[in-house]
Amino acid sequence: MVHDQSAPEPTSNRHTGSRLYDRLPVSSVCDLGIFVDSDLVMRTHVCQTVSRCIVALRQLHSICHLISATVFELLVTALVLSRIDW
Repeated sequence: MVHDQSAPEPTSNRHTGSRLYDRLPVSSVCDLGIFVDSDLVMRTHVCQTVSRCIVALRQLHSICHLISATVFELLVTALVLSRIDW
């Protein structure tokens, strides 16, 4: 039997009988679009949301002279406020 040294050895979970693999700890995870930090304060989620909103606002700023105020408001609502409100 040849062992692949890049793959961790599975360990047995005595409660469920399933095989688990060793995992490296991470500072945050994303599930259903929500980032959760290892200390459960959602700092990563807030930073990611702010960053995405700033990107959307920069893109909207570059086209604001090409569209009407009504369309601009609709785009801000769709691209920025929907992220914050979610």
